[in-house]
Amino acid sequence: MDTKKWLVAAKAQELRNLELLKKSGFWKADQVRTGVIRGAVMVTSLTGDKHFPPYIEYVLVTGPADFEKRKKLHRKLDFFTREFWKVCVVTCGRREWIKKRSVYVGTDFMAQNWGLSNWYPVINFYADEHTLGSLAPIARNKEVVKFIKEKDGYAIVFWDGVCEETKDIIKRIKEEKIPIRLVRYT
Repeated sequence: MDTKKWLVAAKAQELRNLELLKKSGFWKADQVRTGVIRGAVMVTSLTGDKHFPPYIEYVLVTGPADFEKRKKLHRKLDFFTREFWKVCVVTCGRREWIKKRSVYVGTDFMAQNWGLSNWYPVINFYADEHTLGSLAPIARNKEVVKFIKEKDGYAIVFWDGVCEETKDIIKRIKEEKIPIRLVRYT
């Protein structure tokens, strides 16, 4: 998905939020002026009071467990979420983190740290290997994509072109027509 489609989807979500706000009756429609602060609707009454709706964008961040490029991940997440006022980071978390050269690596681990360092809530979906065995990652991917679809969220996927779990979740995201940003790396 190119940048234009991504921004169109974010703008459509913003307009839906405004309509919900107007229908709620909390603010009268003639008293509402809007502006954009990081993608969320900012409502300013005629008295100048600013009210921010309790709105959160759910962003799925996933990729291979051996992803090591922390700065690239942080730059991309900052760039892709710059239009959102509040973000909830959703990851396909792992119960055991991978350590290389005395540093923990992995897309899920680094995305979780990025979210917590920006004071965003983080939701981890763990694979249940004890009951499902080798099918656990596929079942988890299905559950995560269903959650993101219900929340009208977005997906940011880091992929090296090799990882099968990441390939499976990309396929599921595209089937559900969830807005996706695919970051290829080597």
